[in-house]
Amino acid sequence: MAVASLIESSGVRILLLVSVLVLMASVAKILLTVLDDNATFDASQIAAPVTSITPPAQKINFANIASWHLFGTAPPKRSPVKKKLIAAPKTRLALKLIGIIHQESPLESFAIIQMNNGEQKKFIVGDKITGNTELTQIGTEAITLRRAGKYESLEMPKADYTELKTQPLSKKR
Repeated sequence: MAVASLIESSGVRILLLVSVLVLMASVAKILLTVLDDNATFDASQIAAPVTSITPPAQKINFANIASWHLFGTAPPKRSPVKKKLIAAPKTRLALKLIGIIHQESPLESFAIIQMNNGEQKKFIVGDKITGNTELTQIGTEAITLRRAGKYESLEMPKADYTELKTQPLSKKR
């Protein structure tokens, strides 16, 4: 029984080897036919039937593709509108403006304010800073507050460069 199974398995191996060789010969014949310019090609030699015929290659005009607007058209460019801050007196509140991130859109702008207790918070337009004080405008160097119906401004502190001390570079290396 061991000999019969051995012969049977080698028979399967031989059959598999012959099948692979026939397949390789068919592929080689097709490749040689495609690569040979003078050869004629019979489509019946291919196992899969041809269902569609491709038209001859056309020259593509890439300049024409740009006019198709495949992803839509860009919105027209607008010049940025510079809004002036409301002229208002300085506030008497014990607040300190720490920083400003100013964008064209008021929804993207915010200010960092240090409260009188030393806590720093981030505020956007419309936020209540204290009980009756609201942030109404954010500029590049100042913000405008509305407290009890009156406008007040809070500016960034000016940099004091007098305390900066520089040391001469040493000549030793």
